[in-house]
Amino acid sequence: MEKGERGYIKRKKSSALLQAVAVAVIGVVIFLTGYFMNGNSTKNLLSVVAILSVLPGARYLTRFFVLWPYRTVTEEFFNKARRCVGDEDVLLVDLVITSAERVMNLDALVLTGGAAFGLTGKKGQDAAYITEYLAKHCGRYVDGYEVHITDREEELVEWLAGGKTRTFEDEDVKKDLVDDIMTLIVE
Repeated sequence: MEKGERGYIKRKKSSALLQAVAVAVIGVVIFLTGYFMNGNSTKNLLSVVAILSVLPGARYLTRFFVLWPYRTVTEEFFNKARRCVGDEDVLLVDLVITSAERVMNLDALVLTGGAAFGLTGKKGQDAAYITEYLAKHCGRYVDGYEVHITDREEELVEWLAGGKTRTFEDEDVKKDLVDDIMTLIVE
């Protein structure tokens, strides 16, 4: 499953937890093997290897806890959003993006030739901060690129239905813009 597809958050949470548990079990097995092979002593090379297995396990747990508060968009919302998006536009859903200061969740982000329109996924997020953060990234590829983030689904649908979108003039710019947004999404 790719970033920006429906179900991404749910799948990544599941896989991160499963990977963390697997690494923990492997670490315990390695530790116990070394412990019993060396006469009930923890002073052996396998103990060191077992302790080092904490590092990838911590990485997986961090990913799980970053994604934990967020949910995958409903099929109903996804279908509604897809109907509102033009053929040339890019619809990304299930986004958890990070900046140096915050973790942000967007249920949807629609990239058009002249503007991006997004819907926050979790109530209480600072839409102005998300707008500014994404505008900084998008502005590198398209001069005057506008970003509109809202916490109301109706407002997103209104923006998209209002014909404020326009097609990308250059496919390379479109690809670069999408690639840049993809780098912001939690893996």
